[in-house]
Amino acid sequence: MIKIYHYEMMNIHFGQNWDIHWHNSKKMPTEEQYIQMVINKTSVLPRMCIRLISEIMCDQISELQSNRMVSYIETLGAAFQIQDDLIAVVSDDYAIERGLIGEDIHEGKKTLMVLNS
Repeated sequence: MIKIYHYEMMNIHFGQNWDIHWHNSKKMPTEEQYIQMVINKTSVLPRMCIRLISEIMCDQISELQSNRMVSYIETLGAAFQIQDDLIAVVSDDYAIERGLIGEDIHEGKKTLMVLNS
């Protein structure tokens, strides 16, 4: 079980590293690479919670159910990040809080919107 959590914590660092590398190198990732980065950055901690719950409730949750929950959480994490990126572009409240609208775009971050523009 500890190996799983060690692996998951490495995923957070991989995701963050990809994000920084793409920003600094001006490399444009594919949509698939972007989604994988977001899953690694945003979905890791909730995914670890699901895995822990599955371990604790091993008598009541099958491996298939656990895998389906993990897949759902990964999708939810990616959707959260994409929505957060959209809010940063269109929300007046966000602009007031951060001081400008479209902060990620101004910083040159690769978001799904940038990849598809």
